[in-house]
Amino acid sequence: MARGRIATPEEEEEERDHKEESSRKKRRTANGKKASTSADADGNGSDSEGPLGEDEQETAAALRGWTVGTFTDKPVQATKVVLQQLRRSQDLLQSQIGAMETSVGKIQDVACALEDCRWGLPAKFSSKSKASSSKMKTKSARGETDGNDDEQEDPESETGVDEATEKRNEATAKSLEDKVKQLIDEIKIIDCRMKAVGEIISVLQQEEQVENMAAEMRRRFEKILGNYVKASDWTKYKNDKLYKDFKQAVWDIRHVDEACPPVSTFLEKGPDDPESDDDDIEMGGTTQDYKCPMTLMPYENAVSSTKCPHSFSAAAIREHITQSSRRSAKCPVAGCDKMLSLSDIKPNAMLQKKSDQVKARQLRRREEEEAADAEDAELIE
Repeated sequence: MARGRIATPEEEEEERDHKEESSRKKRRTANGKKASTSADADGNGSDSEGPLGEDEQETAAALRGWTVGTFTDKPVQATKVVLQQLRRSQDLLQSQIGAMETSVGKIQDVACALEDCRWGLPAKFSSKSKASSSKMKTKSARGETDGNDDEQEDPESETGVDEATEKRNEATAKSLEDKVKQLIDEIKIIDCRMKAVGEIISVLQQEEQVENMAAEMRRRFEKILGNYVKASDWTKYKNDKLYKDFKQAVWDIRHVDEACPPVSTFLEKGPDDPESDDDDIEMGGTTQDYKCPMTLMPYENAVSSTKCPHSFSAAAIREHITQSSRRSAKCPVAGCDKMLSLSDIKPNAMLQKKSDQVKARQLRRREEEEAADAEDAELIE
């Protein structure tokens, strides 16, 4: 970039991406060194809690290959190695949950892209469908319909595509949602296992021994999981944040200015679920306008506060802060009393991406409507 020239938003975003990638590489390198150090510590019998004796080193070597059979009908004592291994098991389970949550996010992106294709068709397709419909209405009003098949309205769905294609799209959308539900179920099961491990750790710390680790772990896991697996979709997902976020994101594709209904309305109840929700009133989602509360325009280089849940266009909030006589200024959103400094404002690439997508969809739909209106006017003339 030439000296003295102001960077464009695209250049700033590219520079941010480059810095984030460099930061990720440094973290991966650091984690690799940490893992290597940890492995050396295990082999040498030393860790943050002090060196291990010969007996404990032998125990540590045996525990590296833990299986259910390792603990069946065998007492386990609260040794340092056992507690460390249980905590590592918790960490591993947590990393699996993180990976699955990432997968849910990727499926959500695919579902949103599919919904955008279904309801955000290029103008040449949607305007053609609208023009065909308008032409039929005009002829009908004039009494000029002649029953000619060529003059009949195309058997297209509301999305402007043929019925067979729309059925395939619906099937794909349903399969994506089913995959999200499956991942949520797996996350729930892993979370229950992680909690069971946590309870075992507490028992060992208090009682110093568990008589039958395998049986005790299974008993606690089943108690925590309860009847979740057999429960209805309504019971399992109506309060699940991942599912709510998924439905909200897909809903926003078509209903930019309309709040998403309660997710329970999308879910099927089971025979044991209550017929009425009178005792548990659920609020619907919020309307997402993706506009800066200061400029009332779509976000430009969106940034978010680390001290409050508010986001702004970068230039607007920075000007607000720098104009203050102090190094910080009160959050400009009504009712928020947090004091913000420039260091409290961080780029929000995901919010900017969503704002750009909404802006593009709105522009495209306006163009489609204008094209359809122009064709309607020509037909009437």
